[in-house]
Amino acid sequence: MRNCTAVVAVDTNFINWMRTVEYKLTDKVHYIPNYVDTRLFSWREPDFSGCLNFIYPRRLYEARGMYIVMDAFSILFDRGYNVRLRLVGQVDSPEDNRALQAFLNRYPTMASWTEKCFDEMVEEYRQCHVSLIPTVYSEGTSLSCLESLGCGLPVIATNVGGLPNLIIDGLNGRLIMPRCNELVLAVEECLQNREELYKWSRAARETAELHSKDRWEARWRSVIMEVCGL
Repeated sequence: MRNCTAVVAVDTNFINWMRTVEYKLTDKVHYIPNYVDTRLFSWREPDFSGCLNFIYPRRLYEARGMYIVMDAFSILFDRGYNVRLRLVGQVDSPEDNRALQAFLNRYPTMASWTEKCFDEMVEEYRQCHVSLIPTVYSEGTSLSCLESLGCGLPVIATNVGGLPNLIIDGLNGRLIMPRCNELVLAVEECLQNREELYKWSRAARETAELHSKDRWEARWRSVIMEVCGL
């Protein structure tokens, strides 16, 4: 960073950390979060009256919260809640694949898994009601979180990395600690407070519009012009 004219960070977590290390260097940092194509990931009027479908739209491994989700939904399924879980993402390791298959075999009618390419993700979001972004270790500006917000899905996210830049607890979703019991409580709240989900859905879309590609391009253009002295 000392050798750079400017540095771009996609989340404020990095900037705040730098302030504790060498605060003068943060004068070089520009905050430009990632963007979502709000024309592709568009909002539709949701219906939260029946069975709630939850989507986990990311790679399936520990760092992204795969095991927290499976543990939490095992509890929820065993308690008899009318919920479904859709896991959409790549599984990399044999160990993770074995754990996933064991979970799916235990709940064959309530949980499902698939891999989809980017262009197919819109339909996956539209089949669901709430998105799960339960990162455990580190996160920037999550693209899957932004895509979920663009489609008007309330998001249950962990307070890790840049996720608190996107999710405001009680406004467009729930912000929780990366713990199984907190995820269970957040899902139960969704089931018990359906009217809140409608409010969160509208706020989710408004959040996505603040992270549109046009705004992202304008921010980058401003930084480039400043660095180049234009």
